[in-house]
Amino acid sequence: MHVHCILTDSKDIFYNLAAEEFLLKNKEDNFFMLWQSDPTVVVGKHQNTMAEVNYPFIREKKIVVARRLSGGGTVYHGPGNLNFTFIMNGEKGKLVDFKKYFTPVIEFLHTKNIPAKAGNKNEIVVNGLKISGNAEHVFKNRVLHHGTLLFDSDLEILKKSVKVEQNGLIGRKCPIYLIFLMRWLQRMLLLRILIVLFVTIFKTQAIIHLLMKKRNLS
Repeated sequence: MHVHCILTDSKDIFYNLAAEEFLLKNKEDNFFMLWQSDPTVVVGKHQNTMAEVNYPFIREKKIVVARRLSGGGTVYHGPGNLNFTFIMNGEKGKLVDFKKYFTPVIEFLHTKNIPAKAGNKNEIVVNGLKISGNAEHVFKNRVLHHGTLLFDSDLEILKKSVKVEQNGLIGRKCPIYLIFLMRWLQRMLLLRILIVLFVTIFKTQAIIHLLMKKRNLS
């Protein structure tokens, strides 16, 4: 088995979410994708957007709102956050497996002496504080698993963009922990380490691609 590792140069949330869905539904290969977005609040497919976001604040700050394909809670994307996506083939009935896809990220954090572990709500935590939210979507015999990884986010912007928990299907607000792994100049090192760990853990070969926004995905 081999996996296509995709690094995208686009920070357009709609482009990146569309790329995920296109690869899930129109391709048969396995993919591992690393990407970032401009400041965006991303809601799960079942959520009430106006109940989730602080609309006056995000309008003032020109923060984009997007809905993703998967379920789960609301998350904040920005330049201090790295997003990772697995799109994998599997056996029906055994496709949903959060722990399987947490592993490369947690193992990477362990190499930096960060005591990360899987939390109770499809999340990665450090010392009980959340650093990564994750969600999945199944399509036929394929699964899309994606997650966030906070390393240098503006927590004030994050907290003010999302509303506090209310009644109904409202996202659970969690204490956040920043791991301060890398600054922008070291981003490529971070990506390379994650790819190497992914290849090692899944015992597969990687074909690395740079996805340019001006090119198509066909």
